[in-house]
Amino acid sequence: MTMIKIHFEKKIIPNPMYKAMQRLIEGLVPLPPPVAAMPGRWIPPVNISRIGDEIIIAVELAGVKKEDISIVVEGQVLHISGVRHVPTSKNSACYLLMEIEHGPFERLIKLPFTPSKAKASLEKGLLTINLKDEKKDLPVKIEVK
Repeated sequence: MTMIKIHFEKKIIPNPMYKAMQRLIEGLVPLPPPVAAMPGRWIPPVNISRIGDEIIIAVELAGVKKEDISIVVEGQVLHISGVRHVPTSKNSACYLLMEIEHGPFERLIKLPFTPSKAKASLEKGLLTINLKDEKKDLPVKIEVK
C-alpha cells in the first residue's frame, strides 16, 4: 500500500476547518509506517490495529521459537528482533528452491504513544503484542509467553 501525504494550506481552508480535517486524517491513519528495517535482515510482515487505548500488533513468525524473539519498547518505538534457523534434517538435503527467509530479522515500529503495559504471546507462528496507552516514559522489555 502506498501512503500519500496530504498537505493543507491555511490560506485556502479556514483555521477551524483545517484542524477538523487534520483530526479526521489522523483518525484514518492511526500509525505511521515502520521507522526502519536493518539491512541484511529479513522483515516479518505485521498487522497493526487499535481498539480504544490499546494497540494490537500481529507479526508473522512461522518457525521461530519464543526464546529466539526479543521485544523491547523504548519511548514510542517498538523493536522486534530475533532469528529463524534453517531447519536441519537427518539426511543431508540439497535445496532445489528456498523461498522461506532464514537468519536474523528486525522490525522497528513507531507507536502513536508511549506504552507502559504490554504483553506478548506466540501461538501457531503468530506473535501477538498488546500495548496499553499510559503516560510513562520508561523502557519496557516484553517477555513472550
